[in-house]
Amino acid sequence: MGKPLVRHVVEALLDGPARPLIVVAGASHELVRASLHGLPVEVVVNEAWAAGMGTTIAVGMRALTTLAPRAPWVVIGLADQPAFSSRHVQALVDERDRSGCRIVATGVDGVLMPPVLFDRAFFPELEQLRGDAGARGLMQAHGPDVAVLATEALVDLDTRDDYERYLKQLGEPAAGPSDGALGEPPALLSLPSGMTTPRSAYAAVLSAFLLIEGVWGFFSPVVFGVLTTNLLHALIHVALGVTGIWAVLTDRSRPFLAAVGGLLLLVGALWFVPVLTDLLTRVFNLNRAVAYLNMVVGVLSLLFAARPTMNDQNRP
Repeated sequence: MGKPLVRHVVEALLDGPARPLIVVAGASHELVRASLHGLPVEVVVNEAWAAGMGTTIAVGMRALTTLAPRAPWVVIGLADQPAFSSRHVQALVDERDRSGCRIVATGVDGVLMPPVLFDRAFFPELEQLRGDAGARGLMQAHGPDVAVLATEALVDLDTRDDYERYLKQLGEPAAGPSDGALGEPPALLSLPSGMTTPRSAYAAVLSAFLLIEGVWGFFSPVVFGVLTTNLLHALIHVALGVTGIWAVLTDRSRPFLAAVGGLLLLVGALWFVPVLTDLLTRVFNLNRAVAYLNMVVGVLSLLFAARPTMNDQNRP
């Protein structure tokens, strides 16, 4: 007996930073729950599954607001998409950061389809969805705010024939009626896990350092025995530290690191320009140690901002 498709997809999603994972099941919810036994997922039931995918998404979103009320985004996909994985989730998040759009849909041959990332600004509308169209109408209504992640790797198994053909290509046996390819496929809602990636971990450490250095600067002109500062310098670092902590908690580590990295690198480099050295020293009480540290931290921050959480070769 092979592995149920829904379990295959859920395991692929759990192999990454997105947590928690909500599975919304309909008519076959008991089989789906049994298929996912032992996995750290939340299974919720849509009693009105026959009314269409819109109700399934709405049920999942209501569970989301209870389970993770501060989630900054959600990725919604289907269990009948065997290539839906944590790599695809990360690719959607990276495209959101790159484009600045609040909705990122998957595009296959010019057609928009799940999985789709939605910013929390759309949570109320997602909770009110009804009918068979799912979230398609919402995306159409907010067209300028929709980015597309183009891929050729995503397969949608809508029928039993599609499912068996896919397994035949893989050389695997069919897994039985608990698979998402039968009937209304379970909807999978993948939520951000917060500080679980190297980028967000680095952003959290940098933010804490800036905050500590800034507060220390309120009471002493020398921090850590070598770094000079003054009240203005300290205020800026406190502001950057607080902003960084907010960025980590709201999954905005990348733009924060890009901005603070560019700022630190620029200030550090400008200190070595002869006509600006005295000015920066007088205004911010910078010394050579601070300038060098700013440049090093600036470069590191820009590298973390530019670095994908997973290698590009692993993207869908």
